[in-house]
Amino acid sequence: MRILFVNDYYFSVTGSSIANQNLCKMLINRGVDVAILTCSIELRTNTSERIYFFPKLISRYPVSCALPLLHRINRVISEEQPDVIHLQGLSLLSLGTLWIARRRCIPVVAGIHDLPRNISIYFPLIKGFANNVAKTILIYWLSKVDVAVAPSIFAKQYYNTLGVKTKIHIISNGVDLSIFSRNVENAQIFSKRYLSEVDENASKALFVGRIMPDKDIELFIRASQNIDVVPILVGSSWPKYIHKLKEIDQGKSVFTGQIPLSHLRGAYSACDMFVQPCTTELQSLSVLEALASELPVIAADSGSLPELVTNQINGFLFSLSSPNDLKEKINKLILQKELGKKMGVMGREIAKKHSLDRIAQQYITLYSEYLK
Repeated sequence: MRILFVNDYYFSVTGSSIANQNLCKMLINRGVDVAILTCSIELRTNTSERIYFFPKLISRYPVSCALPLLHRINRVISEEQPDVIHLQGLSLLSLGTLWIARRRCIPVVAGIHDLPRNISIYFPLIKGFANNVAKTILIYWLSKVDVAVAPSIFAKQYYNTLGVKTKIHIISNGVDLSIFSRNVENAQIFSKRYLSEVDENASKALFVGRIMPDKDIELFIRASQNIDVVPILVGSSWPKYIHKLKEIDQGKSVFTGQIPLSHLRGAYSACDMFVQPCTTELQSLSVLEALASELPVIAADSGSLPELVTNQINGFLFSLSSPNDLKEKINKLILQKELGKKMGVMGREIAKKHSLDRIAQQYITLYSEYLK
């Protein structure tokens, strides 16, 4: 089986690119032949997949946009002879590849990882217009592929509501259970490196992800005020947005910036709870990692998050209609440490249902339906 992935920011640190990297690793381990069309080289490492780099047309964190050189795409397809082409996200490169694949009668799978909002934030001066354009192009893109894959029920329902007729399968992004687990040694390494000025007995609430406006992090920062918790925010950001958050925060939070995977494992183990305030997650990879690391999760009762977090079982869902609800849920876990530990154990069991082994097999089954 030969699969050609198209992902402009394959080596970036967004949730969708990390999920793509994890999937490729698991497919290769199962004997699948994998090649990648990309343009991003931020975290390039020695990998088993074949990489074809295209020139960058646009590069603005966290997204890179490749120049879709049609003659080169066609040449790569001729060399690789893929059984299936898997487009991981909307881009000019994926649209160009789709156009050629249609003419060569090669089956195309589209991975759904974005909402229009995730695209329109890059055009703040024309946000409403950009949102409508992004929605139109996403619908067109999904209508031209053979099958789409969404990571959650919410994602599938959202695009079905917009009128997408293409069949959409639900396959989780998955989580590597061998990497993310509760580990005291990893916690100590992270604490020594990033939390040297934080009281070791203080309650710590973690967020991992892009520190950007579409992640609704202001909700978390405001909720942590006037209660005994230290917000720990891990991830790269736009400088202007960090400045805005720090004005609200007034020095209470810890911003680590982007950190290596070895330290990220320790971040989950060093904290007491995980907070996901984003209201439009198609599926939160960081929530899966937190659950695997036995952290209780407090998440917005919105989007796909209720599919991962069951209220009062492995964490809490907070209401967006109640301004103080998030603050109250954080405070509850501060005061009830044992409850948090029990929720963490339940979270690990939920994470097992999203193991990469299971996810890889589901994709192999899907691809096999399209083999000639």
